[in-house]
Amino acid sequence: NGDMELLKPLFSNSYKTFKNNIKEFKYQEVLEFIQTLKNGSNYARLNIIFKSELDSYAARIYLLSGDSEKADKLITDLTQRGEYSLIICENLIICAALKKDESLFTTAYEKYGQYQPDKIKIATQKAYWDFVNNNPEQILHDFCNESFIIKSEYANDEDALFFTGMALFNKQEYQKALPLIEAAYKKNNSKVYKYYLILSKAYLLIDKRSAIFLLSTDRSEEHTSELQ
Repeated sequence: NGDMELLKPLFSNSYKTFKNNIKEFKYQEVLEFIQTLKNGSNYARLNIIFKSELDSYAARIYLLSGDSEKADKLITDLTQRGEYSLIICENLIICAALKKDESLFTTAYEKYGQYQPDKIKIATQKAYWDFVNNNPEQILHDFCNESFIIKSEYANDEDALFFTGMALFNKQEYQKALPLIEAAYKKNNSKVYKYYLILSKAYLLIDKRSAIFLLSTDRSEEHTSELQ
């Protein structure tokens, strides 16, 4: 336990780096760092939780990079160990969403609620599952009022802003989606947010131009019918 307390700050800093690298799609850098740690002389003496946290990050990255075989093996190992922490649960929730594995999600999400006191973070973890599984109605139900205005308790959370914006985007509400995705990007200018921000601007422009084209076509038909 004493060693674990000493190592916590080191691993905490490493996990922040992992998260930033994942948002920038630098998957190989994270995998190489994890492997370096595993090759270290002190790895065998590490607490099982630290080992499982590293494995959970590796599983997440393998899935994101398309190597489901390696990811599945790590996920099986993790669930058989039955050791959980906030980090492990977060990564398993993402793995479950990417695999569309409802059983894994239910287990990881239930455990996550036991470790995470922040209700907003609990809600955004659920929103990730709904986002990947194309369930915008549930996201809007959880985060918005009846007018699709984001609830005040979620208005300053980057993930809540992003998932709500993407839910509106997927319902083709581009005008309403754009400011939310833009607000999320201002809070965290990751490549993922930037990609969807550019995409939402493009779709809004296409939507406006389509509307103008349809309107002009309708008017042209009206004038033509008047001449007949």
